[in-house]
Amino acid sequence: MDDARDVEKLFTFDTVVMRGIPDSLKTGALRQDDLGEVNIGKAREHHQFYMKTMRDKLKLHVELLEPDESLPDCPFVEDCAVVVDGTALITCPGDPSRRPEVRCELSS
Repeated sequence: MDDARDVEKLFTFDTVVMRGIPDSLKTGALRQDDLGEVNIGKAREHHQFYMKTMRDKLKLHVELLEPDESLPDCPFVEDCAVVVDGTALITCPGDPSRRPEVRCELSS
């Protein structure tokens, strides 16, 4: 890296990958505290707003993957991979129930 512009370019992106909200998020999502069921309608509303912000305000291309009912936390794809300068860093989620998400993201 010769200067700050090279570093800035390295962390500039134009595409985000998102995954839809599965019905299984309602009761199967990992949560810090037991707050009861997730309001799935509200979750989908917030997700749509988040996606619209990425697309319309930040002018990013949104690659939307289908939800996976067997993986309640699948909408959080940013936990599975980070791509910098064309190279993907694949993570190993701490909770064993989230590890299959990595295989799903790689195949998508």
